Amino acid sequence: MLGLVILTIILVNPGAERRDEESAMKQRQAFARKASQSEAKEILELIRKKEQEYYADNGTYTKTLDELGIQLPPNANYSYTIERADKTTFVASAKGNIDNDPIEDFWIIDQTGKLRNIVNDLQN
Repeated sequence: MLGLVILTIILVNPGAERRDEESAMKQRQAFARKASQSEAKEILELIRKKEQEYYADNGTYTKTLDELGIQLPPNANYSYTIERADKTTFVASAKGNIDNDPIEDFWIIDQTGKLRNIVNDLQN
């Protein structure tokens, strides 16, 4: 009897299963995009840490990731750059299109460790 009820529900509402699959797929995609943002935060924190070490040794911050010895993952979801650096400050950024729309997710971090999401691609 229970099998008949389930079969009846599926026959009466054949689109429900497809909607459930679409909903599950959207949830997986949202999770993957948030994981991409975690990548940006972690690598920017690494850049900050390496900049602090570089500053302790040289009395200035550097403008290149190579001088920090940072090797980015080959499949990184963002491009990372040091926007500016001098004797007192630096700003590093991460930019990436994590949902295939025209808008890029944009993060920055500075020498104080302040991490900001300037453009949140998940909200656009």
